[in-house]
Amino acid sequence: MAINKIYFAEFTDVRNNEYRVDIYKNPQGTITAKRFVLGEPGFTINWQGAENIFSPLLPSTCTIPFVVENSDDETFVTNLRTMSEGQYIVDIVHDPDGLETLHWRGFLTSDNLTLPDSVTPYIVELQAVDGLQTLSRRDQPEIGNRKIGQVLTDALSSIPTVDMYATTDPFLRYKVDYQPQGMASYSGNFLDECKIAVTTLDLLTGEPSDTPTAEDAVIQVCTMLNSRLLLRCGVLTFVPMTIALNGDSTLPFTAR
Repeated sequence: MAINKIYFAEFTDVRNNEYRVDIYKNPQGTITAKRFVLGEPGFTINWQGAENIFSPLLPSTCTIPFVVENSDDETFVTNLRTMSEGQYIVDIVHDPDGLETLHWRGFLTSDNLTLPDSVTPYIVELQAVDGLQTLSRRDQPEIGNRKIGQVLTDALSSIPTVDMYATTDPFLRYKVDYQPQGMASYSGNFLDECKIAVTTLDLLTGEPSDTPTAEDAVIQVCTMLNSRLLLRCGVLTFVPMTIALNGDSTLPFTAR
C-alpha cells in the first residue's frame, strides 16, 4: 500500500505568504484527503540550537494546531498515541496555487501529545520533527574509508521521510569551502572525492569503543568541515559557517 494524503489545510501568514499543510499516512490506500482547520497562530517552526553558531546539527520541530471537529478527527488524533515512527508525514508547501514549492518536511511524533477530555471542537497541538533528532538511535557501521558524501547519505537515509523524495530530487544540498592540496586532479566536488573513516574512540585509551551512530557520523563530518546541517526549504542542507549559502551544489539522494 502506498503513502497517501489524508488531511490538508491552507494558511496565510501576516506577510500574505500562502502555505498548505499536508498530512500523509504510510501505509494508506487511496482515499479522498479531508480539509482540516488550522488553529491560531498557524504552524510554527523552531530550530534547536540555532542560537549557537557552533552547533553542528540544527534539528527543527513544527507545531500544528489541529482543530478536532468530528469523530473522524478524534479517531485520527487518538491513533497518534500508538503510531509507529514515520507513519504520518507532514509536508508544508509554499504558494500551493502557484509554484508549489516545498517549505518544510517531517513526520508526526507522539512526544508531548496531549488529548483534552472535551467536546468538539477543540485544538490538539500536533508536533512534527524533521528527523535529525532520530540519528542518535541509528547505528553507522564502520566499514573503512568512504567518500564523505556517501557517509552523509548513508547516515541520513535512516530518516523516515526519505521515501517522499524521488530519486531525481535533491535530498542533500551542500556547499563546501575546502580545497584539497596536492591532488593530481580535482573536480571541485570535495564530498565526492575525499574519503574518511567514521569511528568512535575511547577518550582515555584512544581505542575504538562503541559502534558509532548516524549522529556520530554526521557530527564528525560537520565538525571536520566547520559546517552545519539543517533542513532548509524541505531539503537537508550542509553549509559552512563561514559562508552564505549561494549557488549551492546538489547531491541527489539515490541510495534507498
